[in-house]
Amino acid sequence: MTISLLEIGQWIVDQRKKRGMTQLDLAEEVGVSPRTLSKIENGYDMKMSLFLAITEAVGADASEILALPNEAPKLTDDKVHEIEQHLQAIKQILRK
Repeated sequence: MTISLLEIGQWIVDQRKKRGMTQLDLAEEVGVSPRTLSKIENGYDMKMSLFLAITEAVGADASEILALPNEAPKLTDDKVHEIEQHLQAIKQILRK
């Protein structure tokens, strides 16, 4: 299971809004600038200690992030067939 930084950022936005907090409120509570918090909410990396401080500030459990749905894109039968054809063509080229 892979969770992107963008998904984590959106989760933070959702948790913050659920608790009626502004970016400024949350930024001040965890000791970062509103700009830094905005970057995090838009998918920029952060230290684990900051993530844990954010989850505590919004009253959430850090393990909730692991419960995010992780849906891989679904491939149609046509797309699978197309990919198989490309793989066969590549195999033929490599055999030469």
